[in-house]
Amino acid sequence: MILKIYLAVLLICFLSSLNAFRLDFPLRLKVLSVLMGITFCNETLCSVLTGPLHIRNNMPFYNVFSLLETLTFAVYFYLLLGKGWARVAIVVFFIAFPLWWGYTTFFLFGLHNWNSYVNIGETLLCLVMGVRYFVVVFTADELTTLHDNPDFWIVVGLLLYFTVQLPFGGMLNFMNGHLLRLAKAFADKYQLLNILLYTIFTYAFLCKRKSG
Repeated sequence: MILKIYLAVLLICFLSSLNAFRLDFPLRLKVLSVLMGITFCNETLCSVLTGPLHIRNNMPFYNVFSLLETLTFAVYFYLLLGKGWARVAIVVFFIAFPLWWGYTTFFLFGLHNWNSYVNIGETLLCLVMGVRYFVVVFTADELTTLHDNPDFWIVVGLLLYFTVQLPFGGMLNFMNGHLLRLAKAFADKYQLLNILLYTIFTYAFLCKRKSG
């Protein structure tokens, strides 16, 4: 039941994100809209179509998707944060992360196992750059409204999600190997966290009704 709710929320989020194209939002929001569509397709494949397609292990799809998702978030923050050390750090991250992904995926964990190191890398990117964004917003000389600011709500969602998700994502391999029952118990809670994230994203894409 919770899986169906999650997929429905994700689909609504993707359809809402098309507002970025209708109102000609900045490129960074259009990039996230494309990611929402890919996310829905990946989750549908991994959660619904694995049985009919006789796919025994959906982890390769998640591992490849994690690379795409992380690099997309890097592009988003690069376009969001403007000049300064944050942009330089993101460029370095964008170059180094695929190498880190390839090494840890193929030589440490394997493509068919959850890559917790990649998950931690994505988490650190979003937490550090999310906090940096808040610093810029709340120390800016020019006042800006937040209730209709898509970027503000997207960053809020990312910070909430990755702060809570970090302990689970970092320990998932250990729990799968030694505490399988606990890992399954956490799975439903993880879906609730996904639902929260994409609900916030939905509001982010709908809160602004004018272009610019």
